[in-house]
Amino acid sequence: MGGRWKGSEVLLLSFLAIILVAGCSSDNPSGTANTLEEKNTALNTLTETQLQLAGRVATIDYDAQTMTLDELAETIATATECYIFTMVEGVETPLTFDDIIIGDSVQACGNYLDNGDFLANRIRVYGENECPDYDISFRDTIVTIDYAAGTFTVTGRTETIMVDENTLIWGRLGYSNSLGETGGFTPSDGGTVEESKYQRFIDTTYAFTDLEEGDIVEVKAFIVDENTLLAAVIKVANCPDKKSVAFTAPLASVDCDLRIVTFDGENWIGAVCPGAILLDADGAVMTLCDFQPGDPVDVKGFPMESDTLKICEMILQ
Repeated sequence: MGGRWKGSEVLLLSFLAIILVAGCSSDNPSGTANTLEEKNTALNTLTETQLQLAGRVATIDYDAQTMTLDELAETIATATECYIFTMVEGVETPLTFDDIIIGDSVQACGNYLDNGDFLANRIRVYGENECPDYDISFRDTIVTIDYAAGTFTVTGRTETIMVDENTLIWGRLGYSNSLGETGGFTPSDGGTVEESKYQRFIDTTYAFTDLEEGDIVEVKAFIVDENTLLAAVIKVANCPDKKSVAFTAPLASVDCDLRIVTFDGENWIGAVCPGAILLDADGAVMTLCDFQPGDPVDVKGFPMESDTLKICEMILQ
């Protein structure tokens, strides 16, 4: 099988996301999307039960029916009735686990077990002429971010990375829980919980303003041009460390030149980012100098040293 389906042009799938793309759905087994919008919509189809691991096979144990993927720690086990297939001229062609070899690019759909392994009930093996539902995948650190423009850059790439209304931004929160108790930790709207005897995980979505410089992100993106990428999915790798602050308070002072604001009833000294989202109550764009002391504002930002708050969003009430 490997000799028939693989070649030097095999496209490496290297991603882990809590999304069920079209390739995990029996309604669209080929996972084909014709337009950028269709691709983005397919990538961001959330479900409550199905998770996905994908990448290139690093190790395989035919006796145990398990495998691992490059750069991922999870062991993928196959369910008894696991459906394994590839696509040949647009038609699903069933395979057996023995047909999979090291180096194959695969997509496994399933769920985590209590021991941390991933139990797959559906595995797709990609052929050499197939493209994934995005153009590029990478893991890197955000170095600049423009909240108003909806763009950011990372350390290892030269392109500007855009987000739009279809971009899925998510992360996994978890904490030790040896007694299997909730500890009062519940998911926000849209979050899903996975439990084991020793740990609880919550997968949650974020807004673009929840990201900041220094965040480690795993990005799946489409190539717009040589200087621009459009992010389809952003997984925040260091989400347990995210500590954004949000509050509502009247402005006490506004220094347009230094981009510093203070608030009545709050001790924060606000350093307004050059690319911060600044809006009036109707959603119209404002400049910092348009804000006046006494204006009630909704504020979102990230704590820095001392009482300084790096403000990424400020909206007039």
